[in-house]
Amino acid sequence: MKLTKFLTAKKLEYFVFTPKWQRPIKVVIKNLPWESKPNEIKAFLEEIHNLKVEKVVQLTSMRTKRPLRLFQVTLPNTDNNKRIWEVSQILYMKVEVEKYKRRTGTLMCYNCNLYHHSAATCSMKARCLKCGEEHAHQSCDTVFDLNEQGKIANPRCINCNKEGHLASWRGCEKFKSNIKTNPKQNAYQKYRQVNPMISFADMVGDNQSILDPVQDLNDLKDKPTTINLHREKVESLNDILFILNEFKKIFGNTNIKI
Repeated sequence: MKLTKFLTAKKLEYFVFTPKWQRPIKVVIKNLPWESKPNEIKAFLEEIHNLKVEKVVQLTSMRTKRPLRLFQVTLPNTDNNKRIWEVSQILYMKVEVEKYKRRTGTLMCYNCNLYHHSAATCSMKARCLKCGEEHAHQSCDTVFDLNEQGKIANPRCINCNKEGHLASWRGCEKFKSNIKTNPKQNAYQKYRQVNPMISFADMVGDNQSILDPVQDLNDLKDKPTTINLHREKVESLNDILFILNEFKKIFGNTNIKI
């Protein structure tokens, strides 16, 4: 908290990572009629189920933009709100509650349109997806020529500076390069290498060391120790390494004294 206050006071741009245990609970409510009102769902969850709800939004089809019978509910990560998984009725109708699964792949910020973080934790300068100026794309008043589909006829990417697409296009060379250099994905790949000498039972067991206990100690000196690391631990460690690397980029060429 002190660091972010310092960065804000110095008017430095930054973004932060929210630890998994502090991230909000996100679920999808299924089986409600598509004409259900998000504000009515929110009120029902708060008044009847005694939950604290941040927001409820109705999901839409990516192709047709039509509303679906799916409603995303976001709640603060508290013990009481974990009871959302026990909810079976909303608006006096039977529903199913499932975990919200965001689109896989590299995360892109809708504020600065850069990668590996979200707009909710971004304190970078806004960059318009359409014109590249310092404002949100929703408030852009630049007039563009539109094609028959109502989209910008000659868009220019603000990340690769090439014409023909916007920065949100997943086929952009900058987007693809960030998929390859995603610190979490690449780091985890190292721990997925298969060792034919290790059985499945060893991998799923509780033992931290999966070496043969009767192996000669002299042989151990010349062989690398294999450790069974849980995926969440690996991801947390790589989050820290990535953050430290970003700090080096930010402060590496500055004379700021803390």
